[in-house]
Amino acid sequence: MTISDLELLDETVVRCKYERGDFYKSSDLSLVKRWLSDKDKERKLSDACDRASKSADLDASRQRKLNNLIAIATLILSATIGLKEEIFSTIDFLLKFIKP
Repeated sequence: MTISDLELLDETVVRCKYERGDFYKSSDLSLVKRWLSDKDKERKLSDACDRASKSADLDASRQRKLNNLIAIATLILSATIGLKEEIFSTIDFLLKFIKP
């Protein structure tokens, strides 16, 4: 038995045969053990990559929301600064009526 033979079979089939004890030759047994171990490592790496990808997506989403909030605050601030002259002239106009 070779690794290419194992690759032709599904991992679940090989794992089932391994757990049943179908591999009785020591060379086949060690090859199947190593192959299953490699598959487990690949799965763990794939899972870790998926988690990292999802985490990066969440971080990017949070950053987009923060950037949007900063943009809105900047827009409000710039509008307020732009209206400063109108606000002051209105206050002066109202103060003229209040002061005798």
